[in-house]
Amino acid sequence: MWVQEVDNMPEKGDQSYLRSRNTARILESLRQNEGFSRIDLAELTNLDKKTVLNIVNDLLAKGLIRVTSRQADGAGRPKEILGLNGSYGRYAGIDLGGTHLSGVIIDFAGECIASSDIEVHNGMEPDTLMKLCVYLMGNLLKESGLKEYDLSGIGISFPGFVTSSQGSVSSENFPKWQNIPIQKMLQDRYNIPICVDDSSRLMALAELWFGKGRNRRDFIVADLGFGIGCGIVIDRKIFRGSAGKSGEVGHTTVDVNGPLCTCGSHGCIESFAAGWALSRDAQIIIREHPDSLLRETGGNSPEGVNFRQVILAANLGDPYCAALLNNAGKYIGIGLSNTISFFNPSRLIIGGRLVQNNEILLKAITGTINSNCMKQILEDVEITVSELGDGASAWGAGISCIVNAENLFFATLQKKES
Repeated sequence: MWVQEVDNMPEKGDQSYLRSRNTARILESLRQNEGFSRIDLAELTNLDKKTVLNIVNDLLAKGLIRVTSRQADGAGRPKEILGLNGSYGRYAGIDLGGTHLSGVIIDFAGECIASSDIEVHNGMEPDTLMKLCVYLMGNLLKESGLKEYDLSGIGISFPGFVTSSQGSVSSENFPKWQNIPIQKMLQDRYNIPICVDDSSRLMALAELWFGKGRNRRDFIVADLGFGIGCGIVIDRKIFRGSAGKSGEVGHTTVDVNGPLCTCGSHGCIESFAAGWALSRDAQIIIREHPDSLLRETGGNSPEGVNFRQVILAANLGDPYCAALLNNAGKYIGIGLSNTISFFNPSRLIIGGRLVQNNEILLKAITGTINSNCMKQILEDVEITVSELGDGASAWGAGISCIVNAENLFFATLQKKES
């Protein structure tokens, strides 16, 4: 059993650190499997029974966990079976993408209460983006039957850089999305805690808690969509880099003579294979190949075509779109091969909207990885596809609020111990 990392833990050796760490271990155990008694938790976490008893009683009193059932075991007192208390908090997660806004509301146990998705035009004005966030929140609240005051936090997933001290966001793919104080804007609107982070890292967080990273200590998540990034998990912790800019695999160079990228360089992986690059190249297909099925799936309009229409046309047998996806998969595969060789993870999880219903791209990616990675390194990694779907980053944004709520609880423990 691995212990969930807690950002606000004090220095090791401090009594409050041990208390927080042990509490985190118990919460993580219950998150992995609802159905443990106090004795089960002591055995699973290797903590003494008194420590578990004290922590469990505190968690029950504060409402983070609950008794889910009682099991008779012989003539003695029935065992209380414990689980997370979902009603401790409800948290919204919103993923701001290049072509979509996705949202979920989850409870403290991670159960999805509501979900909603809106297709949007990329590069909209910040004020319009904010209005759409509020509109999406309204849809989520209506579906869930909750009110604004029922929410304990809102998490925002953003495809770009986040200034952690101010919660402002910027994206190289959207010129209008520069230094947007989205945390303050939403804080002023809803007056509850707002968590903002990079979409690829939040996708990795969702995989770590509820996806294919649950039983892994080290893994990488490839986030393939309108842009391309990756989330890196090392020793069950999200790796952020020195300034929170880790995972920009899409802006590593694979051809110095390649196309111009949105970041200003030439030949980045994104310039060949990101959703925006596929949309760009799809316009050329429509203009130059009147026999392409893309003219039908894309509405015969070069300006309005998007990567989903490219995928559909390729699946219907369009050779031009299939060649485009194969080429994109080759460059993504090269970038991921380099990433695997550098980090030596136990698992690579491929996710994002670009791989949904896109076997052509997936086969090109995995084929390139198998051809380019050293055999000794390749045999260490398992390559798999995410099962969390299009809402993974939104889910991760909601989870980030749960992490924040737990950190606040750990902070009260530290005060109690001091």
